[in-house]
Amino acid sequence: LPAVPADLAACYAGGPESDFCVVWGGCDAAVKEALEADPKCKYEFGTETRGFLKSPGAETAAGFATGSPPMIWISKRKIKPGMLPFGGTHFQYGTDMMYPAAPAALGIAEITADGPDATWSLRVFNDYNMGFKAHFPVPSCILCRMAFNVIPTWEPGKFAVGYNFSSKEYIEAAVASNPGNASYTPYFYAAGLIGPEPDFGKGMTLTAPKPMDMH
Repeated sequence: LPAVPADLAACYAGGPESDFCVVWGGCDAAVKEALEADPKCKYEFGTETRGFLKSPGAETAAGFATGSPPMIWISKRKIKPGMLPFGGTHFQYGTDMMYPAAPAALGIAEITADGPDATWSLRVFNDYNMGFKAHFPVPSCILCRMAFNVIPTWEPGKFAVGYNFSSKEYIEAAVASNPGNASYTPYFYAAGLIGPEPDFGKGMTLTAPKPMDMH
């Protein structure tokens, strides 16, 4: 891996005691060794993944080429002791139903965190209506599966870590639909984030999402 420029590293503070990097997807031993050889933060590599991460292609193009600002949600959730296998099994059942129901849900996945009884959770929605709303319709079999079999396995209270990234309009609509979403610390693309807004449909022909009430 190339060395991190000193002026870039100087923009950040902290170290492995306070900063962390969660690695999603596949990686080999060489990547792990290179990252951990000079640790600027604590790394966690998911070895047990549940849910799905979609790849762009003919069958998934409508969800990638929306032209909408993406919604990215990241959290670390504490799980009640001994309940991770049960909750994880039903989480997979639920996400199996979400995959076709929400075209713009590009990723709904969890990995078992280092340490006991916790998961890292990732949600990537590439449109509010086709992704966020569609992945958890009310009423639905998806809602029943998650509400009765997954959510009760979480420890009560605010997530240990919770961040979301999107437009201000989308995040406010998500909180209005479920006040629990206010437990995430919000970051808006138009409010000084470093780097460009993610574009998961880059190079693809845009598809116009059907106008719907965001609330």
